[in-house]
Amino acid sequence: LKYVKDESDSPFVGIALKYKPSYILTYNKKHYKTEELKILNIFVITPKEALDLIGIENFELQTKEKRKRNLFSYLTKFKIFMKNKEVKSRESVH
Repeated sequence: LKYVKDESDSPFVGIALKYKPSYILTYNKKHYKTEELKILNIFVITPKEALDLIGIENFELQTKEKRKRNLFSYLTKFKIFMKNKEVKSRESVH
């Protein structure tokens, strides 16, 4: 428990110690004693921080924005389709 606060995380530190410099990817950074590990060239980071490190910044945000644009595009096409359908329906009545 020298480098972790949760014993179940010890195997990850063991592997990182063998293959340093290393990164431990986790959503639970609080389970690790990050300052002590940093001294040993072992860095505890979140998946988002890993994406930022390899140059995929704002990946999640970009994906959300793309989905939002696609949804807007589909809704616009649907509105146009419904308007055309309505116009054709009126034309067939006259």
